Formats: sequence, C-alpha cells, structure tokens
Amino acid sequence: EAFDVFTDIARNFPPWQVDQEALVRRVWGLGSLKAGNDPCLQPASHCVRALVIVRGNQAKQKRVVHNLDEAIRQARNMFPTDHLRLAVVQMEDFTLMEEIALASWTDVMIGAVGSAMWWSIFMLAGGCVIWLMPHGHLTVSEKSEVVSGGPRSQGVPKWTRQASLEFGRNRDLWHIEIVGQDHPPT
Repeated sequence: EAFDVFTDIARNFPPWQVDQEALVRRVWGLGSLKAGNDPCLQPASHCVRALVIVRGNQAKQKRVVHNLDEAIRQARNMFPTDHLRLAVVQMEDFTLMEEIALASWTDVMIGAVGSAMWWSIFMLAGGCVIWLMPHGHLTVSEKSEVVSGGPRSQGVPKWTRQASLEFGRNRDLWHIEIVGQDHPPT
C-alpha cells in the first residue's frame, strides 16, 4: 500500500507532468504514423508496449546480454507492430519525470537485474517484468528460501509474483526470471 501511495504521488505530482504523447511517440512510435493514427500509442491500446532497458555509460557494473540484438530482431519478426512495440532504451537518456511516465506506460519491462529495474515500481497493476539474470546470481526470493536440488536450470523461466529486488510483492506485477549462461571466452 505504501508503494501505491508513493507511485501515485510521483505519477501525478503536477510539476513532474510531461507531454506523454510526445514521450510515447518518441519511444514506441513509428516515424511514419501520427500519434492519433497509431493504435499502439493510445492509452487504452491492445498493443503491448515492451521496454528493454540496457545499461548506459553511467552504470557501475556492465551486465551485457550478448544476443540482445538477435532476440529483439526475432521478437519484431514474430509479432506485427500493431500487436507489439518493442523499444530499447537507456534510462539515463530521460529526465526523472520522463522515466516515471515511461515506466507507467510500459506493459512489459525487460532488463538485466539491477538498479534500472526499480522503474518497474511505476508500472500499472498486471504488468510483467522479465528479469535477465546472470549465471550464478541468486534472486532476493532465493536468498530468503532454502535452495535445494542444485542450481536453477539455465534458460528455464521462473514465473513469480515476487520481484527480484527488495520491493518483493509490494506491486501487483508478474515477474519472469531467466538465468543466462556465461558468455563464451574471448
């Protein structure tokens, strides 16, 4: 409940309001369509707006998804643009107000576990967060449970209502954890 109050205040604080239409068009828009003609840019859209967060130059630790470009290309080829809009962003490219608004409009947030994934607290109820976990990383839920039977299977998604960061179950979101593999030696 405290998170709901906090996120509602942050989303609706008058000085922090941004031109959402311009922001959504900038991130998920197709250059050839005006916002009014683009079904994915409407607030009540049936289009899934997915946001892939990559770590920028200011990130303390570099977690890299080595096949990210291929995965994005494959997702874009599998789903028509009026069903799925996939944007790749570095959150540091936006103002604080834009980051809050952007997360509020996101249906699916995807990224490597880390501080950038805290933006998911501003997602609306029912959203989905896909956590890309480094090989050998224990999530918050795993640290608090007795883990038996060896390590989790790599690449096998774990669905949960528990966030992989400290906000746990305080948001009504789905969380999918996918453990990656070590990258090949260079």
